[in-house]
Amino acid sequence: MSAQLVSFTEYKALVSDPFGGQEHACSGHTRWIGTLHTRTTADAWTIRRTDDLILRTEEDREGPFTVTGGGRLGSSELRITGSGNPPFGDTPQP
Repeated sequence: MSAQLVSFTEYKALVSDPFGGQEHACSGHTRWIGTLHTRTTADAWTIRRTDDLILRTEEDREGPFTVTGGGRLGSSELRITGSGNPPFGDTPQP
């Protein structure tokens, strides 16, 4: 199986209370998205029907994900979304 993945952090703006209250800053939320390419269509369907999915890299880093799309019918390609620290790149694992 192979994957093409990218991560990003969504930030919310500083919110000011127009009635004289405190300003509130929201922290960023890291997400990662991408595409899994399985060996067979049957493998893709097995993953799509599985709960509690975890992506594990060759470096034994892992992160939970959900399948958000199945590509084309009969395809061995799945679109996925993960949250939290991605199991790839330079982001340190907890």
